[in-house]
This record gives sequence, structure tokens and C-alpha cells, in this order.
Amino acid sequence: MSAPAAGSGRRWVVVGAVLAVLVVVGAVLAAVTLLGGTDGDLAEGGHLAKAVTSEPEEAWTFDTDGEYAQVSAAGDVTVVSVGDSGEVVALDEHGEELWTADDADYGWAYVLPGDDDLVVVQGQEGYGFGVLTTDDGDELWYEDSGGSVMGLVDGRLVVSSYDDGDSTSEIEVRDPRSGDEEWSVSRVGSSQVTKDAIYVIRSGDLVRLDPGSGDEKWSVDLGLGGDDYSSLTVVDGLAVVSTDEVHAYSTEDGEELWSEDASSSDASLTVGAFSSDSVYVDESLYTDDENEETVRVFDEDGEVGELDIDEDESFYGQGLRSGGEDFFLSFADGTLYDDSLDRVASYDGQLQVADSGLYSLDGDELLFYEYGERSESWAVDVDDAEEATVFAGDHVVFILADGTLTAYR
Repeated sequence: MSAPAAGSGRRWVVVGAVLAVLVVVGAVLAAVTLLGGTDGDLAEGGHLAKAVTSEPEEAWTFDTDGEYAQVSAAGDVTVVSVGDSGEVVALDEHGEELWTADDADYGWAYVLPGDDDLVVVQGQEGYGFGVLTTDDGDELWYEDSGGSVMGLVDGRLVVSSYDDGDSTSEIEVRDPRSGDEEWSVSRVGSSQVTKDAIYVIRSGDLVRLDPGSGDEKWSVDLGLGGDDYSSLTVVDGLAVVSTDEVHAYSTEDGEELWSEDASSSDASLTVGAFSSDSVYVDESLYTDDENEETVRVFDEDGEVGELDIDEDESFYGQGLRSGGEDFFLSFADGTLYDDSLDRVASYDGQLQVADSGLYSLDGDELLFYEYGERSESWAVDVDDAEEATVFAGDHVVFILADGTLTAYR
């Protein structure tokens, strides 16, 4: 989706939950496309929506009857999935209805990143998934079973289906228009889809799979126990596995590059993408009085440095690349870091990333900042609302406030 981003085995099942709970992170996901010609990229892959760089005007409004909604855009078409009503509505460039797909099984929908002719629908609470056409909303196929779409790679749809019985997933690669399965792999603990590969942790091994055939390019024995939970983060050159310690492997051949242990047996480790070729390792130690948190950044050669973070805020954010420069935006406190790990700016309000800058919805103002700039490029007055969310599309930004969706161009 295009800001309606994460490497766990149930990556997009988790994303579905995040979309329902964490509006800010959900909005980031909505701005993402996997293919295209924008000038901004996410650290884990995917292009960002083209920003509105000059002061916009209100283009249209759409009433969701007070319901929360998810918003996704493809060209001049906006796709809105309305609350838990099962209703998916497509709007044209003037906000006029093109079509409505109404099915009680539908939970939320988004234009498929990498193929804007298709709309993915996910079932209520993650049960069921399928594909509609962007042109007229016709349902090409739908399966009323547990599963979640992870993304599109090499023209193929990747679906993850979780099995509560053994706490693993089955990864299926399908034709997006017919839904036909091309190949699958079962008993997967964690997985990640990149632009040219699928990585899985399966039966204690880290495996790189060819998306076209399912063939293994390489496999590494991780030496995991049966009860060890592992997460996976992949950026250019690095596949990083996190358990109670962190191990980094070359994406080219699976060679181990480095490893890190927590400084205390009571500490927990979290790994995420910091830039297109580096990761952060967040070590948290919870005590009776406070949470001690240390965030370090690593590339292929090992530790790059430590981030200066606010101790009273939980650390989470998004790495991105814009105009040839790498940045990391912390959503916890609005801090923007550059590739030297320095704080270069700090932003207030609800934040939404785009290719050349970010939007801030701060009370009754919508503002746009170029990355690294402390002063806004433009600001427009908007209606203050108790509940409001900002979404980004190519050359358009949306605000959903108290059930009314407004597009600004």
C-alpha cells in the first residue's frame, strides 16, 4: 500500500493487526509501492509515494458515515475500505464513486504494490484473502481461509498462512490474477519478501529461495532449539536473524558476517532496518524503576555506531532513502537521523513519509517538510478532529477526520 512498514514470519498478518491498532505505522504502509519511478525508497525495499511539494488545495471529500477507513491510491483512483462493513469503494480523481465491492467477508483492501491494476482484499481479522480489479472492482478470486498477502515479487503474489497448531506458517507463491499456486514451502517460522528473493527460517535453517521456482540459492543451519523464536530482517547485503542473540549473514552466499549478544541475560533484542544496507539492534533492559534502552547500528562489516535516543520513548521507526541520502525517522519522538547517525531534525504531530519529504498532521494544520529541513515547505489549515489520520498517494495527501476523507492536491 502507499502509506496504508517489519521481519517476522507472520510479517503481513502482523501488519494487518498493526493497521488496525497503530494508525501511524499503518499510514506509512499505505504510502509504499514496490515498483515505480519515485525518488524515495524504504530501507527494506519499496518506493514511496510522490510527495505534494507545493501548497495543495482541497480536491474533494468522501463521507465514510463515521467509520474508520484505510486508504490506498493508484494514479487517479483512490481505494477506500470502510471500517468493518465489508465495503470497498473506488473513487475517481474528483472523489466520485467508480465502483463498490460489498462483501461481509472483506476486512480491508489496498492497491497491490507493484501492480496497480489489482486490489488485494483481506478478510475480517485476517481470515480470507483475494484480488479485485482496480478498473471495475470485479472479484478475480477469493479464499475464505486464514492467510495474508505478504507482497509481490517477480510478478508473483506471496501469501503466508499461519498454523496455530504448530506455530509455523506456509508460504505460497501464486499467480495474482488466477490465484493458482505455483509452489509453496511449509513449517516456516519467519520470512521476508525482497525485490528478488524470499527468505525463510524453516526447521532451524535460514534459506534464500528463488521466487520463480522455489529453489534454494543457499541454506544455513542456525542451530536453533525447538522452542527458540526467531525474527528476520533483510536489507541489501544483510540477512539478520534475532533470537536472544543476533547473527548477520551475507544475502549473496549465506556466509556469517558478525554476531552480537545482549549485554545482560535479562535484556531483550529487537532488530529492524535502519537504512538500505544497515540495521539497528535495540537492546532493552526492564527494571523495577525504568527501561534502559540502547540502539546500535550495524552494516556488513559490523557496528557503525550508537544512536542518541530519548530514554523515555520506546524506539521504533522507518529507514528510507531520498535524493541519494539515507534517513531514519523515529515515530516515537519524531526524530530524523541521517546516515552519520546524527539527529538532523525533529517533527511534531502524526507523521507520514513520502519520497522527498514527510507530512505532519499537527492539530489543525497539515504541514510538509523536506527531509532534513527544520522549517516546513508549506502548511494548510484543516479541521481539527478528535480522531484524524493522514495517508499519502502520488501527488495527493489524504486526511481522514471524524469519518470524512479529504483529498488535497
